[in-house]
This record gives sequence, C-alpha cells and structure tokens, in this order.
Amino acid sequence: MAKKDKQKLQAPRAPTHSRIPPARLDALIEEAIVDAYNEAEQAVGFHAMIEQHLAVPFETVVLGTAAIVKKIDVTARGHVVAICYRGHERQAIPILELPRPNPPPIGWEWIEAYRRWSKWLVGGLALMSAYQYYEFRAIDRPLTDRQMRQLRALSTRATISRTSFSNHYEYGDLKADRRDLLLTCFDASLYFAHWHHAEVAFKYPKGSVELKTLRRYAVG
Repeated sequence: MAKKDKQKLQAPRAPTHSRIPPARLDALIEEAIVDAYNEAEQAVGFHAMIEQHLAVPFETVVLGTAAIVKKIDVTARGHVVAICYRGHERQAIPILELPRPNPPPIGWEWIEAYRRWSKWLVGGLALMSAYQYYEFRAIDRPLTDRQMRQLRALSTRATISRTSFSNHYEYGDLKADRRDLLLTCFDASLYFAHWHHAEVAFKYPKGSVELKTLRRYAVG
C-alpha cells in the first residue's frame, strides 16, 4: 500500500498521554450503563458508546502482524469485538485483547472504560444492587410536548405519560436532579433507594400553605 493511501486509511489520533484518571473512566462507565438492567445490556451500552466515539479505521498489530480495525461489533454472547482486516482476511478480536496503538485513535478512552468495567465484574465490584426508583406525577396540568421530549432524553426506558414519569435503575441513576424535575414539570414525587432511603415530595403554590402548619410534621 502506498504511503499516501495508507495515510488516508488512518483515523484521527488522540494525543499521546499517560494513564487516564480513574474518575474520568468511572464517568464514562456511568454514561454507558445508565439505562442498562443487567450485564448483557451494559455490554451493549458500551458497544454503542465505543462505536459512536472510536475513530476508525486505524492500524494496530495483531499476533505480530499489522492489521486494520475497520469497525466495532458485539457478539451474541455480549462480547465487544474489533473487526480487523489483514488484506482480504477478516477476523473478530475481543476488544480487550486489542493492542493499544501509539498514539491511540480518538475515543480509545472508551475501550479503557470498558476494560475497567470488565475488571469490576471479575472482581465482583459491579454495581449490582444499587436499586433506585423514581416516580413523578403532574396534578394541576398535563405535561407539554416539550417537557415530554426533555423527559425522554433523560431515559429511553422510562414510562412517560402526560401526567407521569417513572423508572427504576440498577446500574446507573437518573440523569437529572429529582427536585429540579419536581419544580419544573411535576407536582409530586416519590424516590426510593435500596439503602433504606425514601423521599416523598410535593410542590405547592407559593403562599398556599402556612410554614407553621408544616413544621408540626417536621422531624428533628
């Protein structure tokens, strides 16, 4: 392959850098698995993120031979793989076994986040029991089309109607502040977490309730 043609084949490369901060990887992991209910769905979430952000094609070395990574796929068993080509030969390589090019392509940090998540599973550290439930109700008026679009952008799995929003999370969390949602869209909310935290909240028009009356129900 001519040098000029080879340069055309290469995707943009990220700046060479040292270890990615764990906090950054944790943030990527949370983004990838936020709406996933089990390990298989988490893997699919990572596949979507890697496919979206990783710049392909790029060249790497597989078993001592140069290969071109042209796409990312996920197997029926939920393993994310890199589709590599050596000439006309096609091969699927588990993405965690893919050598890191130097410099790495743009988006390589998502592979490192996937690697960190995989270690969590092996070490039994995955967020398996972080169950949280959210429910919101609109009483005075139905949600507008704009509000419903905003809510759908928070979750593809939530149950949403003109008067309600509900969803539970086991591997992530609501991508919004629940109290902000209550103030902007709803009149009542319920939140429950498996660590025995429960919260019921209501929104009242200003001046409609006397604070002195409410204080008799205050704890502490």
